[in-house]
Amino acid sequence: MEIKICYVDDNLDPFLVGYLDKYVCNNPDYKYVEYEVSPSLSYNDLLMDETINMSDILIIDSRLFEEVEYTENTLTGEELRFIIRKVFPYKEVLVISQNDTNEYDIESKFKPSSPLADSSFEMYEAEACQFYNERLLPKIIDSRKSIEATKNILNRISDKGYMSSSMLLEQIRDTIDGDNIYTELSKEDIDSLIDSFTKLRKELNV
Repeated sequence: MEIKICYVDDNLDPFLVGYLDKYVCNNPDYKYVEYEVSPSLSYNDLLMDETINMSDILIIDSRLFEEVEYTENTLTGEELRFIIRKVFPYKEVLVISQNDTNEYDIESKFKPSSPLADSSFEMYEAEACQFYNERLLPKIIDSRKSIEATKNILNRISDKGYMSSSMLLEQIRDTIDGDNIYTELSKEDIDSLIDSFTKLRKELNV
């Protein structure tokens, strides 16, 4: 079963790109794509994009819009994960951060121990591979298992005729396959969620 992994960032990290491309997705069981976010992009644009829709595992940077001034109306990767799970409940979303973090369910990006000029890129690639093998790969494997289990269950339900409503079954299948026509959020829905996150930040003083 081919699993599609999409790395989403506004500034694609070369070590993470190299790791995902060379060490994770170098076999027919995975397909790797990248999605570089531009400052002019809206959240609805992101949710409607075919690359995002057709991916099974999304790896999203915690600060997608670091190249533009951070405002109250800018969602973090963690907050965007909530929205994606609403639109695509069967996708797996992993959040990564360029900062060291102990927060639950957020992984740190690899950072070279010294300036790149002092060592070769190949040496850092090897260090990044070890870092992500320990930190990120177990999450990817768990995500793959979850996706495979979901698709296998759906196939069993379909084969054995457990669901009397074929329309409901097709809606579930379409959502798994990346068709969000049944759960599309309006701009007003997105704005309302952003407003809710903004209020929550103020209450928590974060």
